[in-house]
Amino acid sequence: MVTTGIRIASCAVLLATASVAQVPEKLARWLGPQAWRRDTEGPVLSLGEPGSFDDTHIFAPAVVRVDGRTLLFYCGSSGTAHDLAPKRVPDNRRFRLGLALSEDGKKFSRHPGGAVMELASGRSILTPTILKNADGTPIREDGKLRMWFSSAAFRGDDRVHAIQDATSTDGIEWSEPSPRQLTRAYAPTVIRSSDGYEMWFTRVSRYPWLMYHAKSDDGRKWKISEKPVLEPSQPWEHYLQIYPCVLNTAVWAGPKPDK
Repeated sequence: MVTTGIRIASCAVLLATASVAQVPEKLARWLGPQAWRRDTEGPVLSLGEPGSFDDTHIFAPAVVRVDGRTLLFYCGSSGTAHDLAPKRVPDNRRFRLGLALSEDGKKFSRHPGGAVMELASGRSILTPTILKNADGTPIREDGKLRMWFSSAAFRGDDRVHAIQDATSTDGIEWSEPSPRQLTRAYAPTVIRSSDGYEMWFTRVSRYPWLMYHAKSDDGRKWKISEKPVLEPSQPWEHYLQIYPCVLNTAVWAGPKPDK
């Protein structure tokens, strides 16, 4: 499905209704059947050493290209995970934001300082997304990277998923996160267009989890669409639609200069 030059994906690519000839040449080759193969012998990033902030889980990578290097932001957890314990136990994991860097996109080295961001409230940082062009280069605002993420807790009274944002000059030092912009919302992806900011996210207020669209003038105050952008139509979708990834194909031709 394509709307105003924007593609949505949820675990599988949703093909455009327009013919391949109508999309940019650099993008067209991704719209047909493909043969994927492993090109590394093992993981590009593994769990951290015991006692580190990411020794239990790592997930939700968000990649951006800066000055020829690949910056991989990810969520790493430590603590007890109920799904890894021999017996059912309370889940006290906490996810923080990690950073790994690579020259070739295959061999990554962790930022030596450990986690680059954590929430003072004790909530977890989940599913980060960086504002960027379709080719992976960042769109800087006032010279800064801008990141939206989900926050949540796995135990206690404040478990509601929410979406917040933060900014950084170098990807290491991050600003104080914004207040919660949307609640019962998870896994955002954001683009900037001539209409302002557009976000796709999963609403997690009840099952089935469905994807919604929201618009904003400043990337903080959002107006949510009344209906989901997708409805389950395939047996494999079951009751979850999560992790959307949106690209604006209208600007695929090349990166825009940093502001």
